[in-house]
Amino acid sequence: MGYPNAFPEEVIGSPFDIWVAIAGTARPLLSASPAADWVQLGTRGKYSLGEEGVKVNSPASYNYFRSFGSAAPIKAFRSEEDVMVQVSMADLTPEVLANAFNQLATDVTESGFKRTLNLSRGLSVLTAAVLMRGPSPFMDGGTAQFWIPNAANVSSPEIAVRRDNATIYSLEWRAVFYAAATAGEEMGVYEVELPST
Repeated sequence: MGYPNAFPEEVIGSPFDIWVAIAGTARPLLSASPAADWVQLGTRGKYSLGEEGVKVNSPASYNYFRSFGSAAPIKAFRSEEDVMVQVSMADLTPEVLANAFNQLATDVTESGFKRTLNLSRGLSVLTAAVLMRGPSPFMDGGTAQFWIPNAANVSSPEIAVRRDNATIYSLEWRAVFYAAATAGEEMGVYEVELPST
């Protein structure tokens, strides 16, 4: 199951695939396909994503102690950290659009010859596990993945229906501390496959 990646392997220019699952879903092994509880985003997977690709952002805020004796900071303190995943979708099927409205594909109802997605989001915010996969920066045919065990869906989509190009909207998840994770993995993990020796 790897991803093609020609030399130099550490220079990545390749589409990543993205999946969502119930919050806390275990991260799959790099050598295995995601299990059935992971739902790939997009009817056509990476071909349903906008050209901007999948973005992983990790902003942080800092406070600095400056002593009476120095104008320069003496010590830095991290006061906030986040891990955010963003993707642009070109897929208006109700099952995929459900993600933009803090819902799951299972929330879409079907009756007769129609499917319905309710647009009300309510007060609670859905959390989900998020998985992104692409090539390993160490080998051709290897896998790398970002796994976020618990992320709040904080999407605020703007859906501009056009006549001259695809309708694209943004999805965004913000990692929420997951206490059941292994120490150090509470906000997620980036792992890569290495060549066998």
